[in-house]
Amino acid sequence: MPRKRLTYLDMAKGGGIFLVVLGHIEYIQEDTLKWISSFHMPLFFVIGGILAYVKRDEGRPFFSALAGKARGTLIPYASFTVMLLTMNTLGYLLDSGSLTSSQLARQYVDAVTGYGIHILWFLPAYFIAGALFLLLERCLRPAFRNAAVLILTVAASAVTVGFRLDSYVAMDLSLAGYAGLDLVITLLRGILAMPFLLMGWYLGALEQRCFQSGG
Repeated sequence: MPRKRLTYLDMAKGGGIFLVVLGHIEYIQEDTLKWISSFHMPLFFVIGGILAYVKRDEGRPFFSALAGKARGTLIPYASFTVMLLTMNTLGYLLDSGSLTSSQLARQYVDAVTGYGIHILWFLPAYFIAGALFLLLERCLRPAFRNAAVLILTVAASAVTVGFRLDSYVAMDLSLAGYAGLDLVITLLRGILAMPFLLMGWYLGALEQRCFQSGG
C-alpha cells in the first residue's frame, strides 16, 4: 500500500480531530452540533478499520499486535486521565465548591473502569473494538467474522435498550454499582463500534483493488 494512501488517512484523522474540538465549543449552534455528532466519532473507527486492513499482512503475532494497540490507546488514556484527575483533585482541595467529594470519587471510578472522563471514553472503546475485531479476524473466516460482528452488535444494542443504559448517568447508585455499570458500558461501547471497523476494513480492501486495477 503506497505512502500516499496513508497520507489521506492522516488528513481524515486531522479533519476528525478538528470536528471533535468544534463539537465541544460551548456556543456552537445546535444544528451544527447534531451534524458533527452524527459522524465524527464513527469516522475514527472507520479509519481504524482501514488501517487494520492495511496492516493485515505484517505477520505480527496476536499478542504483539494487541500490545501495539494498547500502547497507542491505553497509555495516552492513562496519561491524560492522570492529568485531569490531578487538576480536579487540586481544584477540589483548593476550592471545595468546584466539585463535591462524591463527584470526584465518581471521576476516579470512571477513570479506573475505562468509562473515561469526558471525551477520554473514546480511547478504551477504540482499544476494545480493535482488540475484539483483531481476535475475530485472526480466528474466523471472513463470513463467520462478519456474522459474529453482527450478532455481537445486535446483542449489545439489545442490552443497552433493554436496561435503559442511555439513562445511566441519572441513576442513583453506590460507587460499586457505578463501577459495575461502567465496566459493562465500556465493553458495550467497544462492541457497538466494531461495525464501523468492519466498514473501514472493506473500504480498505476496495481501495486496494481499485489501486491495483488502475496500476
